[in-house]
Amino acid sequence: MILRLAAVCLALSGCSLLFDPAKVPPACPPAPPAAPTRLVATVGEKGGRISWTWPAAAGATVYRLCSTVPGGSERCRDLDAVLACVSDVCSAIDDGLADGVRVTGVVHALDDCEQVSTGASATASATPIDTSSAAGWTLERGANCATATHSVLGDTLALELTNQGLQPCLATLVTGDELWGDFTLEGELRFSSLGRSTIGGGFALHVNSTGYRLAAAAAPDEAGGVRRSNFYRRKDGRDTVLATSIAGASGAGITFLRLVSKGGVLSFQMGPSREAVKEVLRVAEGLRTGRIGIAGGGEGRFELSHLRVSTAAELPTGASVARKVDFADGGLPTPALVLAPEAITVGACPAFTPGCVDCAPPPGALCGRCVRGPGLKFPTIAFDLPTGIDTRQPWRLTTRFAIPADAGAASVPVVLTTPRNALLAANTWAQPAGGMGQTFGTVLAPGTWHTADWQFDADAGRWGIRLDGQAVTLADPSFPLADDTSHLGSFTWCDGVLNDLVLHEVTVSQP
Repeated sequence: MILRLAAVCLALSGCSLLFDPAKVPPACPPAPPAAPTRLVATVGEKGGRISWTWPAAAGATVYRLCSTVPGGSERCRDLDAVLACVSDVCSAIDDGLADGVRVTGVVHALDDCEQVSTGASATASATPIDTSSAAGWTLERGANCATATHSVLGDTLALELTNQGLQPCLATLVTGDELWGDFTLEGELRFSSLGRSTIGGGFALHVNSTGYRLAAAAAPDEAGGVRRSNFYRRKDGRDTVLATSIAGASGAGITFLRLVSKGGVLSFQMGPSREAVKEVLRVAEGLRTGRIGIAGGGEGRFELSHLRVSTAAELPTGASVARKVDFADGGLPTPALVLAPEAITVGACPAFTPGCVDCAPPPGALCGRCVRGPGLKFPTIAFDLPTGIDTRQPWRLTTRFAIPADAGAASVPVVLTTPRNALLAANTWAQPAGGMGQTFGTVLAPGTWHTADWQFDADAGRWGIRLDGQAVTLADPSFPLADDTSHLGSFTWCDGVLNDLVLHEVTVSQP
């Protein structure tokens, strides 16, 4: 019977009983594919362009990339996963966009049944910038600039500055909108045509219409490396140093800069290449947004090439939160900035009287002695604090020192982070001699070992000092000082006109 019906079917309608897989609808997965976890937008490669990247999502065969501009309708396009992804990283490019107009993108994942990923989809927003034309770039020169000119040509941005008076000329060249918050800035630097003073250069960020701006600048040394890096802040018409990295990178052939802004924390990194950068300075500046670009200070020409801005923003991990510096190897601490080394000697620690329990160094320990040299020879040992310290949380700095028995006058080492905060611990105690008095009413007897413990707590709004375990009364215990945010910089261990100190060790740490 079945065979007869089949024959009739074939004769009358031409139908086939043969199985055709192409005509069978595919079985759909029980659930849509996973949503992409992250979308990154990068600008600067070309004017009017945004490059999008995202990690491949499990089960996705198609990605739907949609973008919008303020006041515009959403544009979407579907991308074949096989063509868009390489080694689990997917990418796409949008061209023909308007520079300076923010674009918000979102990416969805689809499967063969066009089931769209559910849950929160990855989003990112960025402003296209053009590094081949001066259009859209704004130059702001400081009050100390005799001249400040700029150029934007061939993927190279340049500032050429001359000072007016003794103060350095500070200028910024920025573009885009004021919505940049978390991002990564990268570029290759070059200094040239140095004038009477050295120029420093780097990135400008968080520049807004109220006159607020930040700059991260590296100053070159004669060997082609970096001798110092600073964060500068302009607020209420004043330019101040927010933090300093003083150890530098001498002779390292530094050509690549990176700055990461993440959740109100700024990380300044540099190195000979993109793959070999090292974090040199980190500050907790607070949540801010603004325009971005380049900054220069001093006198000369600074160039930054291949400026790239990405919404990917990850702070380096594993940064140290503690550091101990001493003379244990028989030489000066390294890495450090040392001035007037001829005024610093290293040898066995003197057998002075302990001013407290555990004040004296252990037997056989080595110490350094700083004595002001003839003329203007002021000895200095300065080094960077650990970049991993979060200065919004409590942190401390302890040191073991003595005023030599034959010293005429001396001041205890200072904490150096900003020009204002350098006053926090400068001349905390001074040995009276020749009319010199003491700052906080504490006289230190010569030939006695002491410990000093600085404790900083920005969250609680205070700082304090304990000398030989006893609290010192401070004229102003508030911290940070007015107009200062949380910061991190460098510590000057031996500095000042009156220095005559024996130093054993200093330790910086965070619980």
